[in-house]
Amino acid sequence: MASIKDSWEKLNGERGGSLRTARECAELTLPHILPPEGHAESTELPTPYQSLGARGVNNLSSKMLFALFPTNTAFFRLTVNPALIDEVGDKEVSDEIEEALRKRENNLLRKVETGNLRATLGSTLKHLIVTGNNLIYMPKKAPSRNYALNQYVVVRDALGTVTKIVIYEQAHPNTLPEEVIEHCQVIRGDLSP
Repeated sequence: MASIKDSWEKLNGERGGSLRTARECAELTLPHILPPEGHAESTELPTPYQSLGARGVNNLSSKMLFALFPTNTAFFRLTVNPALIDEVGDKEVSDEIEEALRKRENNLLRKVETGNLRATLGSTLKHLIVTGNNLIYMPKKAPSRNYALNQYVVVRDALGTVTKIVIYEQAHPNTLPEEVIEHCQVIRGDLSP
């Protein structure tokens, strides 16, 4: 069985053309969306020398975000199938169910507004407009994150179902769980920050 590193290198090598095209699009609009290969924080990003592309991407992404997720307005509705309510036949029970669903709606809206989901979705829309691709990770108990096209690879079956996702991410050793640090020390020898 191939290691995660081998899977990353193989799959990342197979998508060179699409990654190159996405980088060219980012270079003309928002270069920080998908920086050139080998880019570090100390190196300078390409300058498009005009702001039309960047303004267009920012304008379009904000309009899409507002259309999909309007502020302080429910953009979805939780309801029970009317046939099920007829089966129950008890008006009090159906009213309790409706009230519980309304409370759940309000809780979900509050999470969208107070959490980082709106910012993540805004960034995701920019990535989709510029590069045409993005990955969102939405854990249940942690903040959501998005990954740029150069940070992940996906394998799908013939029907389009995802069978494997490999994420490339750099992390400082002090932020890793103890068992991961021990595993890395066994593989590479000493792991120092």
